[in-house]
Amino acid sequence: MANFPVDPTPFIPGQFEILEVANQPQQCRYHVFGRASAKHEDLAIATITPALPANQPFAANRLFLRSFIEDELHLSLGITQRCPIGSAYVRVNADSDRDWLVTNSPHHFEGREISFVEHNKGINHRSFTYNRECWLMLLAFPSDYWSDEHIRGAVKDFGAMISWDKDVSTYGALIVKVRVADLHHIPHSCVISTGNEWAAESWSVPVFILSQRLLGALPADEDLPPADGSTPHPMPPMPFHAPAADDVVDVPIHQAAPGWQLWHNGQMQAPVDPPVNLAGQNLAFLGVNPNGHLDINAVPHNIAIDLNASPH
Repeated sequence: MANFPVDPTPFIPGQFEILEVANQPQQCRYHVFGRASAKHEDLAIATITPALPANQPFAANRLFLRSFIEDELHLSLGITQRCPIGSAYVRVNADSDRDWLVTNSPHHFEGREISFVEHNKGINHRSFTYNRECWLMLLAFPSDYWSDEHIRGAVKDFGAMISWDKDVSTYGALIVKVRVADLHHIPHSCVISTGNEWAAESWSVPVFILSQRLLGALPADEDLPPADGSTPHPMPPMPFHAPAADDVVDVPIHQAAPGWQLWHNGQMQAPVDPPVNLAGQNLAFLGVNPNGHLDINAVPHNIAIDLNASPH
């Protein structure tokens, strides 16, 4: 927030008057995600120091600025309007002219000093930081108003909604993440109201803080590149890689490896298992003759098994 004096009376339209109300809130906040696109790059705030006499009409400021911009600098001036945080808003016909006026401020003309700033960099401009990020639980939030728009609006007076966790939210409790400048700004209750014309209704939503963390922690500083000019991303040691080409064992094709045989063209072939000698093995019941061959025409022998015999 920026504290500065302001005179609202020149901006009151018609016959209206300003009403003083006791115990008004000091401030409210409306948070906009992202940045607005630049649309007024030819607009500036001009401040004349010392100011022209207060009893003179605004036309005197307009004439003074027009004389400087058009007659002295030979630039084209568009509009000149009252400004509550400066002497006037001025719009020139080129963005580059506005930037030149700002960059080369202050300007001296007829015994006074004229300063120009961008239209959005006046004395009401300040930096702002959300210091805390926290999870909130909103109880009995009316389900007809379950939307990002309404939930964001419900918390906008004290923070900016980051996300709404729909996976854990229930009809009884909404779980939302918000960023706030201070935990003391979070109220105990949020009132949701709606209605048409003069008749309205409201729902009170209890608010509870579930967790919080401090924002602004920065990552570590960047590393300096290697002094020898080598890559900053070296590979791991070789044991973590496949063997290099030089490490592969090359067996000459004319020499058989142990347990392998040579084909007729000099290439190696897999070793041949020796024949199985089934002679003497107790396979006669399958029709296997002593030579190790199976006779499919042989009748298998009957094998008697005494189930009552004691095991050996």
